[in-house]
Amino acid sequence: MQSPTKETYHAEGSDGDVVLRGRQTLFEQREEFPFVNGDGNEVFTVETDGMGDVAGDCTLKDARTGEGVVLFDDGFSTFRNNWKVRDAEAEATIAELKRLGQPQRGNE
Repeated sequence: MQSPTKETYHAEGSDGDVVLRGRQTLFEQREEFPFVNGDGNEVFTVETDGMGDVAGDCTLKDARTGEGVVLFDDGFSTFRNNWKVRDAEAEATIAELKRLGQPQRGNE
């Protein structure tokens, strides 16, 4: 069972192996947490602007350079938690992420 003060994330490759994983400790003043690859090497860090940043931006930073790679804009609402992924420099939207397991209506 997952701790109520931690969020655990992972991404699987096409073969089902975990290729990225991260663990966020909630309710910190400024949240920053790493994602590691399957070998345990840090790949990137996610940094939020503040505690419980449920409707704000966060930045994905390269683990080697510390530079922002992409920005995530949280489109949080009571019924959805979707993210726009933007280029860190140009700020143009490059992708949208939708939470799995949520009811979808139409093309939302």
